[in-house]
Amino acid sequence: MLPSDITMVESAILNVEFNQTMLTPGEGTIKVTYGALDFEVGGGVLTENPSMQSIKVSASPIAQGFRKDVEKPDFSLKIDIRMIFSYPKDEIVDEDFLKDHTWYFSSLMRVYFKFYAEDILKNTTLDGIKFACN
Repeated sequence: MLPSDITMVESAILNVEFNQTMLTPGEGTIKVTYGALDFEVGGGVLTENPSMQSIKVSASPIAQGFRKDVEKPDFSLKIDIRMIFSYPKDEIVDEDFLKDHTWYFSSLMRVYFKFYAEDILKNTTLDGIKFACN
């Protein structure tokens, strides 16, 4: 099976933790830690198609902003994200498949984190921060 045989059913934010300690403008760096992906394979899908199975992918990426020469972050944003994919029930999704295609799921997780994080931060004094897609 190829990634093109997989269909995204849903991407959702499960939880958001945001902390901002500095409110004045400044320059610095942003560190993003995506962490490990958690996979859950099998089970039903959010459709009524009995010929499909699901893959649930979860992660909790964290973005932290630091001022120059300061070790404590000025802000941190953690987003718990879950993505659900469907695939044909007659295909095999095992540990080897997940290892070989982690790049695919990681890439999508990073893209969704970018969109979610920028959308959340636009409602704060941190409006304008842009994250890389990958």
